[in-house]
Amino acid sequence: MVTHGTVHMMLEVKNYTKNVTKAEITKFERDMRENPEYTCGVLASLSSGVCSKEDFSLEILNDRPVLYIHRLTEDPNRLRCAMRLFELMHSLENVDLSKTGVIDQVQRELTARRHRVAALQGLVDRHCKELKELIAKEDGETTKTLELVIGRCG
Repeated sequence: MVTHGTVHMMLEVKNYTKNVTKAEITKFERDMRENPEYTCGVLASLSSGVCSKEDFSLEILNDRPVLYIHRLTEDPNRLRCAMRLFELMHSLENVDLSKTGVIDQVQRELTARRHRVAALQGLVDRHCKELKELIAKEDGETTKTLELVIGRCG
């Protein structure tokens, strides 16, 4: 259990090489139903996916939000993001989580966020590659200059 303010999150983390199975999902959901002290829940897999669930998908279980997170080790900050999402949901008064429109809107925002983060990661990767190439080129030029100075070339 992770507690922060009014958020009492049940956190279940799996470390499988294959996707977390339906049986594990069923157990997680049963644990959520049987423990009303949890105001929300996360089922996360460290290095694989969660069967039949999209990454960072939000569902409502007994009027409480639950998230399914894939490959948590790739970006551990997603757990912090989940907590912020739950805090925000808890702070909104009179939000009826059973309304399909509310969850649909949140899910659309989560999907849009995943796309924005993926685009940003692509920029980081591309610029990182370019910077490494520039550093290697500069290193090569410096080596040539030093070899000239000490008389190895020319």
